Amino acid sequence: MTKSTVETIITNKKKGLIRAVLVIIGATLLIVALSIKYVPEWLSIPGGIALLIGVALNAVLEAGSKFKDWIDLLSPEDEGSADPSSASVNTGGGDYVGRDKNITVGTQGFAIDGNVINSPITINANQKEERLEGGFVPPATVETYIPRGEIETQVRERLAKRKVTAIVGLHAPGGLGKTELAKRAADELKKQGHFDDVYWIDVGIKTPQQIITSLALQCGLKFPPKLEYAGQVTEIKRYFQNQKRLLVVLDDIRPQNVDNLADFIPPSPPCAALITSRIQNLSAIPATATLSLKRMSPLQAKQLLESILTKERVQAEPEAAESIIQRCQYNPLALNIAARRVLSRSALEKPIGWFAKKLEKHLSELQIGKDSRLNLFAVFDISYQALTPENQINFHKLAAFAATGFTPNAAAYVWGISEEETNTIITTLLNFYLLKPVADSYERYRLHDLLDEYAAQKLAQSSNETAARRAQAEYILEFFGMHYNDDLSTAPHVPAEIDNLHQAIEFAKTQASGELLGQLATKPRNWIQLWSIWDDWLSWLTLSLKMRMDNKNLEANVLAAMGDVLQFRDERDAALDAYQKALSLFQAVGDRLGEANVRKAMGDVLQFRDERDAALDA
Repeated sequence: MTKSTVETIITNKKKGLIRAVLVIIGATLLIVALSIKYVPEWLSIPGGIALLIGVALNAVLEAGSKFKDWIDLLSPEDEGSADPSSASVNTGGGDYVGRDKNITVGTQGFAIDGNVINSPITINANQKEERLEGGFVPPATVETYIPRGEIETQVRERLAKRKVTAIVGLHAPGGLGKTELAKRAADELKKQGHFDDVYWIDVGIKTPQQIITSLALQCGLKFPPKLEYAGQVTEIKRYFQNQKRLLVVLDDIRPQNVDNLADFIPPSPPCAALITSRIQNLSAIPATATLSLKRMSPLQAKQLLESILTKERVQAEPEAAESIIQRCQYNPLALNIAARRVLSRSALEKPIGWFAKKLEKHLSELQIGKDSRLNLFAVFDISYQALTPENQINFHKLAAFAATGFTPNAAAYVWGISEEETNTIITTLLNFYLLKPVADSYERYRLHDLLDEYAAQKLAQSSNETAARRAQAEYILEFFGMHYNDDLSTAPHVPAEIDNLHQAIEFAKTQASGELLGQLATKPRNWIQLWSIWDDWLSWLTLSLKMRMDNKNLEANVLAAMGDVLQFRDERDAALDAYQKALSLFQAVGDRLGEANVRKAMGDVLQFRDERDAALDA
């Protein structure tokens, strides 16, 4: 046994002694209190309280057989002393604060809002199957961040001077920490008073039109129905011109939107812009404004492992730790995941060595080729394979959502399980670092960068893709149906689902489902008007009518919505034509409410055209 191992055991025994004393005192006082409550005569007996305490203490000690048993019972597992044939996994401790829930993990399992969800399990260290059954998760910890050196100083200094700045990844494929660096810089500068507002746009695979829509929502702008993309950009730029202390963060610019990057950048100065991207040469950004984020240095990578695993544990296995660092390519995302997998085997004598061997095996089985993602995917795969088969399916089903995230209710719907089961699974994925919370005023999560691509690959390889994407679309329908008559004052969380609406729309298109597309284009009609996505809306409605649609009532609703769009665009004749077709269908199916609404809309058009008699008739 090493010196550090002996010291650890002694420390654990001391902790066990303290815990034992506290538990014994607590149990004794509890028995005394209950005895007085139900047998108040103790208070009238001279010396009764002292006698009662003695009886209670004796009962508690006898329940533990002897004092040493209490110490052993409450001592943490002695690292390095576990029997390799049957190692009891110690979950350690730590708190993870979610948006609405406190998720606490300790030696007795983990809990959400104080409700214990499950307990540690016993795993045979020699078993061939490494999967962690029974929902066991390694301990949740607070997000770990290691400062990245000079680039952080440069980013902050440039932004403080209201200069446009881009953080690009010097090493493919991603997961280098660009987003986290940007987030921390933006938060710090706002707190210091450099900016009044920070507009954060998750760009990713969004089209330029979707990015402009996201910006308009944050700016509080509503575009006229006929205003095309170029005019919308002009309106955004005009808004920016009137701002003096605004920071716009465009996170994760990709090839499909890089050519329009200049459309989204405010004048700098007086405003500032911060861009993150995997693309190293951004034509819209001066070369002097582009800062390259490298992989972690060997020292930073080691500090990251030590912050999660403890310095003593890393120093106990220096060669294995170095092997993991190199095989993870000094990538913080991969290192975070690797460290949490090591924690799941913390009862082993050499848990870092255990993971290093597993990682070496996974890498040797891969055809690495030219795809640099595969090295990281090998790291992801070890955590993925450690999930139960059910949770593997649950994980890759999350790829059905937009990259900007999902709520627990949405996940529960797609998974087809209860809210309580969903909380358990989300906690598991958080602890494996396969998932992260979205900073917002309500509970929401998303997959880490690159893990969204990894999960999408797994989903595409499974037989669950169509069902998962259909469930996601059906959830969006139910969600907007629930909030059909709401507005921002009653449902401020609804705009966060605009990307998931787009995701569901794309699925309906691939399935050539006119009915699904028609429902998705009509259910959120009040919100679509609020978002001013007129061109998208009209295209969805038009396309749904070209596809098969057996539901005549739905077809009438699509035509009525199309009439609304055309009326807003001042295309009156086309609007009347759509309304007339909708009216005929509503009459055919006997939908009197639909008929009345269309007649009113027709009356509005006719009144505007100064056709008074026809308007009155309608």
